[in-house]
Amino acid sequence: MKRLIVGILVVLSAIAAVADEPSTILDNMTSSELGGFSTVGNEHFLWGLVGFFLTITLILAFFVLLCLYRVVRGPGVFNRMIGGSVIGTKTLVILTLMGFLYKRVDMFVDICLVYALLNFIATLAAAKYFQRKGAK
Repeated sequence: MKRLIVGILVVLSAIAAVADEPSTILDNMTSSELGGFSTVGNEHFLWGLVGFFLTITLILAFFVLLCLYRVVRGPGVFNRMIGGSVIGTKTLVILTLMGFLYKRVDMFVDICLVYALLNFIATLAAAKYFQRKGAK
């Protein structure tokens, strides 16, 4: 139960860190970064787009919490492994959305590639370990 509470606090603090910076998202945006849009007169559209990405991020964070429950209370080892892998996949999408919010998609995509590779290797290593051990 303590792990679940710690996981929830970590996810909520990450969401709060993203939500604390909404004013910096539209600052210093050029017309080319907005796909040709001018920021004059389109502030409502842009804030709507930022709100959409934040909403999707919050929904994905909720699904991460559901998967975290499966990891902590899973009926078997393989259910826990799959839950951890799904958390890694949802984290990739959240990182990509954060890249869109911070106008640094290139940097966040690089981070996502490394994170996906680590997630894949960890899943393979755990599967190999449990195959040798003969876990239920």
